[in-house]
Amino acid sequence: MRRVVYTRRMILSQTKRYIIQNGFRNVTARNLAAYMEMSTQPLYKQFDSIQGLQQELVEEHFHKLAQEYASQKSDQETSLQDFADFFVARSQKEYPWFTQLFLTKKRDDSVAECVNQCSYELFKSLCNVEDNPDLKEAHDAFLALLIGAAVWQKQQKNHQASAKLGTLLQPQLNQLVTVNVQKNH
Repeated sequence: MRRVVYTRRMILSQTKRYIIQNGFRNVTARNLAAYMEMSTQPLYKQFDSIQGLQQELVEEHFHKLAQEYASQKSDQETSLQDFADFFVARSQKEYPWFTQLFLTKKRDDSVAECVNQCSYELFKSLCNVEDNPDLKEAHDAFLALLIGAAVWQKQQKNHQASAKLGTLLQPQLNQLVTVNVQKNH
């Protein structure tokens, strides 16, 4: 009988597929083990808990998002508009995963908290400012705008939507940045 080694990377990848198909709510050690055709032992050997596994997936998503954006903008200054365009385009490539992360209400509170915290940390780095209560408010508005824009883009199902998106988002982004700058000075 051939022995299979279940790596951390493989478990993360399979868990992401499972979540896309079944949602975060249905993630249990037994469900994952059945999906991956293994016992629960490799899961607990690689991760302290199923909650930790889910959080690592979320953190990995935002880390990759930041890396991809940074590599795209390596020689240019970043802006919220550029990131909004990037985020919306990226969400279209992985729309089922995007849906599970941002739109499904049937997530564990710790997953929702992790999504919010990771997106906030990314937002802080984009704004290049210190943590403050006003920034949290600006983040929440920006995230809602991004999620709405990604859903709108998916509904448009055409290439002209990207050009329209920038035009639609620009006034809201300008207002968001202006309000944030005024509150910080």
